[in-house]
Amino acid sequence: MNSLNFLRDKPLDNWIEYFLNPTKLLDLLAAEDRDLKAIAQLACQFIEQAKAVDKELDLFKDGMFDEDSVTYSRCKAARLWLCALSCLASMDWGLNVLKESFTPLVIKALFNRLVFFCFPERNIGVNDDASTVIFDHSGDISSLLNTPERIFVAWFYSVWIMSISVRFQETVAKPTVSNPGNQPDANLALAEQIRVCVAEHQLKSEDAAAMLEEILKMDSIKEFSVPTKDCFMDEIVKDCDRLPEIVNPAEAAAVLPKPNFQATFVKIKTPDWRILTRYHLICYNFASNKLSKAKDELRQFLSDWPRRTRGFGTPKTVAGRITFIETEVIGGYCEALQLPCPRGISSSLPAEETTILYPPTAPDIAWIEKVRASNFSMSRRAECDRIGAASWSRDFMAENLAHRVSKGLFITMEERQAICSSNSALVQLVKALVHVASDKRRNEEERVRVKMAAHLLASMDPRIADELAKADEPDGGLLVNQKNKYVSCERQESISDVAAFKEMLNGGPLYWKVLLSYDTSEIKSFLSQLGTKFALPCRFQVPNMIGEAVLPAFVNKSGYDYIALLLGKLEHLAKIGDIKQWTSFGNECVKELGVIGRNQDVQMRFACDVVRVQLDKWHRLFPVVPTSAAVFVHVTQELQNTVQSLVQASLTMPSSSIDTVGSMMLQTVAFFINTTEWQFILKISSKLKSPFLDVAKVLAAYMTSDPAMKKKVADGAWWQIMHATFEDPTTKRRNDGSSVRDQTRLLISRGQFLALLRLIKEPLSIAFLISFVGKIFNYALMMQHSRNEENARIFIQHSELWQSIFEGSNAPVNFRYVSECLEVILHNSTLVNPINAFWLRSFADYRYAREQFEDALILYMETCVACSDSLIKPFPDNVVDDVMWYKVQRCLRACGSETLAALVCQLMRDPQEHYVLTAKALLESQNDIPDGSSAFFPLISDMNLLEFMHDAYEKLGLTRRSQLLLQAISMPQMNAANLIQNERHLRNRGLVRVLCSQVFRIHF
Repeated sequence: MNSLNFLRDKPLDNWIEYFLNPTKLLDLLAAEDRDLKAIAQLACQFIEQAKAVDKELDLFKDGMFDEDSVTYSRCKAARLWLCALSCLASMDWGLNVLKESFTPLVIKALFNRLVFFCFPERNIGVNDDASTVIFDHSGDISSLLNTPERIFVAWFYSVWIMSISVRFQETVAKPTVSNPGNQPDANLALAEQIRVCVAEHQLKSEDAAAMLEEILKMDSIKEFSVPTKDCFMDEIVKDCDRLPEIVNPAEAAAVLPKPNFQATFVKIKTPDWRILTRYHLICYNFASNKLSKAKDELRQFLSDWPRRTRGFGTPKTVAGRITFIETEVIGGYCEALQLPCPRGISSSLPAEETTILYPPTAPDIAWIEKVRASNFSMSRRAECDRIGAASWSRDFMAENLAHRVSKGLFITMEERQAICSSNSALVQLVKALVHVASDKRRNEEERVRVKMAAHLLASMDPRIADELAKADEPDGGLLVNQKNKYVSCERQESISDVAAFKEMLNGGPLYWKVLLSYDTSEIKSFLSQLGTKFALPCRFQVPNMIGEAVLPAFVNKSGYDYIALLLGKLEHLAKIGDIKQWTSFGNECVKELGVIGRNQDVQMRFACDVVRVQLDKWHRLFPVVPTSAAVFVHVTQELQNTVQSLVQASLTMPSSSIDTVGSMMLQTVAFFINTTEWQFILKISSKLKSPFLDVAKVLAAYMTSDPAMKKKVADGAWWQIMHATFEDPTTKRRNDGSSVRDQTRLLISRGQFLALLRLIKEPLSIAFLISFVGKIFNYALMMQHSRNEENARIFIQHSELWQSIFEGSNAPVNFRYVSECLEVILHNSTLVNPINAFWLRSFADYRYAREQFEDALILYMETCVACSDSLIKPFPDNVVDDVMWYKVQRCLRACGSETLAALVCQLMRDPQEHYVLTAKALLESQNDIPDGSSAFFPLISDMNLLEFMHDAYEKLGLTRRSQLLLQAISMPQMNAANLIQNERHLRNRGLVRVLCSQVFRIHF
């Protein structure tokens, strides 16, 4: 079970995965159940990478690098900033998220880039001051903020400037514990930078408040437009969809990506955004001790509050989440600034708090009367209801309902039933209604609401009408006309033809009803109506474990089709994976079997088949982690206990029960392997015989051994019992010439071993099987007379385990079966760990050996991405070697990319012996090379390779191409007196990026 602990924790999102796949990023940001913390973390990664690239651009200004590198870095930085801004937009531009996830330095860089995108003519850098653009007083504000996106940026930037001095607490820096050398402390330095940044922005808070006041005065703003993630992702997604067939570093990045502000915007109505803006001004002025301004803004806020639209501050929409305001905070401001609270804003009243905080020991009528006379808000009345004793809860509910009715909230059906179930509560409700309707302190609107509610309640319940008639009403009575206290309704005629409607709703012929129904009584009825017309479908499968014991008892009997149909439905539920319905329907099947269903062997088979269905569903889900990983781990633990108990209990059962458990050993053994229960596998008794268990025991012995013993197990026991499965018996002949097909000595047959391989998804087992089957594949590949290429062998890890297994052996191997097994293992490896560089290299070599060059090329490039950080660090020699680059050359030539194939030669550790082969390949290629040719010449960094290519072009008569080749290499950067090694590194890195861009059909 320890191998499943990784399912409890969600893996960290990596920016490169979403950067290379904008569609995947868009799906993450558009998910309804998106994790805001994970998106914020991803945005931080984008910002860090973008700042690093911008820092490189500052170095590029010194002229050390060519123009193509500068253009490429600018495009990459722009895309990174767009990805970060799209993440921020998906988080609804929340200031709280900014405060929790970003430092002020990061937010400053993000705002600078956002201002640059909205004001491109101002050319704001990452380290510049964006306030010089936003708070520019040289012109009219209407001309400055002439587009929706500029209005939003100015508003959002001003809000952040005001919030940074109110809501952002000062970061407390902790110095490094051990610093004997008195080195500069990075933590203290960062804290000082943050402090300086906050101090600089606090000086601009007055300008920010003035900007918000100017925006409030702009009559041209009818609706406030907030950019969505589509504004920043639209251009990136379109670029990926319309990539050019020829990747030219000098032309592909000619246009910097920018936001598309013609895309989707979220519209916020005028009353809503004005209320939100005034709220931020109230917070700032109150925190700055500008109480008069805060009170003026609050007074205007309260006057605008009733005009807010439906959906204001609700979490269901983006506009609602952006405009969310805590009403308790507004209530606190009202109390502090001594302003009355309007409807919808809760506020505490200190003079009446004692009524709630100090209720009598036994709440009486006097306490209820005191609460009735008070002006409590709804939340405080709910608190009174909680404090009140149980015997008085309904009486107080009646008081509270009368108050709710006056506020425009009606009584629910459950509340009305609770009141009417008690005569005292009903009388109390009527008294409360009369009291509210006759209360002169309330306005006329509230009293009219109570009267109309009384009319409606009287029409629903005659007892309420009678109590209202008895009540003493000083102002003339609640019921204007007591004779009309009931609402009369004409009786509606029932539907004339109910059967016709039922038939229309059920629909379909009886045959389909038989196949779709899971009600045994309905199935019997439908079959009796069909009679002999019904025939069991030929492809209707039944559970083998149950069917082989049940169906023979019904052969040549009238109920055979019915029982077979029930078992077929049971198997259908098993394939769907509906365990709950399978269990209930299985119990019905047992009842329908009658005497046979009470047989102990049949019941044992049903019990085992339940476990088999659970195991099949588990194998389909693993290793794809469900939404709730903790639930999956819990299900795995319960299933593990069930299977272990079943295996142990079967050893004490009759032989028939042991055979029943043995029939499901494929799923059982694979489950134990995937959960790494090696010790339990070794302890299983030999009474339970199964080829799957025998193979699992040898595998478990290997996994539980020390390194020295592992080689003995692999080279000894495992090889001796498994190599026969891969031998080709059709090539063996007797003396009379007939073929030998004796498979009795096989520990496990080919079909059984292949079925087991399809279910094994445990990482260590996969690594072992790739090594073992890969070794046999290499041997089978060399035995074929048509494939004598040494480099066709696939890369295998742990090759030291199989050094001497084929020495002196000429045993024929079934190449087709070995290939099928290796295909299954490598496919499972991509499901378990798609970024394992060793497995990707083996998979790529396998595709290469099968001459599937396009697929192999993709896997080779995925190997490079997996084993290098952003394709910047050098590739490890134990994965990426000269043999791999030779195969990449072969794949590129097969795909028509001759020039790129030639340039790959410079990526090899020892390219000397490949110069001639590369030049020969160019001579054998067509004159018109269809892969961009000269566009890739600036990536050449090897002078020797250039000479061979130049000679090949001269021999082919491609004079123009040879001249372009010399021009690309005749640059000061390639002069030996300069930093030639650095230039070679940059060109090789650029070549790898172009390779990935060409293969993946995306721009890095």
